[in-house]
Amino acid sequence: MIQSTIDGKYIPALRFDWLTPLYDPILRWVMHEEQFKPQLIHQARIHAGQKALDLGCGTATLTILIKQSHPEAEITGLDGDVKVLAIGRAKATKAGVKLTWIRDCPLSFHTRTNPLTGCFRASSFIT
Repeated sequence: MIQSTIDGKYIPALRFDWLTPLYDPILRWVMHEEQFKPQLIHQARIHAGQKALDLGCGTATLTILIKQSHPEAEITGLDGDVKVLAIGRAKATKAGVKLTWIRDCPLSFHTRTNPLTGCFRASSFIT
């Protein structure tokens, strides 16, 4: 598994593990997720029975929103950081949605079986 590293150590999204609990509040403040993520989901045109991957899902805010918007679709969250995935799982449980989780580095992940409807990477859509 390839990971983002400095000197062989995994680098969390906010660079330091101690900042991980602040990930969601910082992203809400900086990215204004409530404004662009619903539009992103609408543009994806996901239908019942389709599969979508949230690549680098972080704490799964987008992943959960996709599942809530498309409950009949199979949604997978993928991230290399075990701590943010744990936060994402807890958020999904609280939201009452069932998701598939993969711990892997987005750079090394390959679709091994069924094709996906869409692959989401929120930062790719920010201009």
